[in-house]
Amino acid sequence: MKFCTSCGKAVSIFDTTDVELCRKCSVKENQTVVPGNANNNDLNGATFSAENGKLFLKSKEGWLLWSGSANELHSFQAISEKAKRILKIRRKKKSTS
Repeated sequence: MKFCTSCGKAVSIFDTTDVELCRKCSVKENQTVVPGNANNNDLNGATFSAENGKLFLKSKEGWLLWSGSANELHSFQAISEKAKRILKIRRKKKSTS
């Protein structure tokens, strides 16, 4: 995982980007955010969080891509595959509407 060098917020869960600042800090410092891979189902910019015993993975657009119990083991590969599939569907729906 990569974290913002200014505020500490997660920037990338896969460490596939050279971005050092989150979007908010980047705007504050008048820097442009270098986009990740332009692949339509990449997870660059996705955030992983925990709340009330549940884990959540949300896209940079704010869409919920995956959720699960914090008390269970989850395969990272399974989470990634499911999230990519949902992201692809949501982006396809958005582009056709």
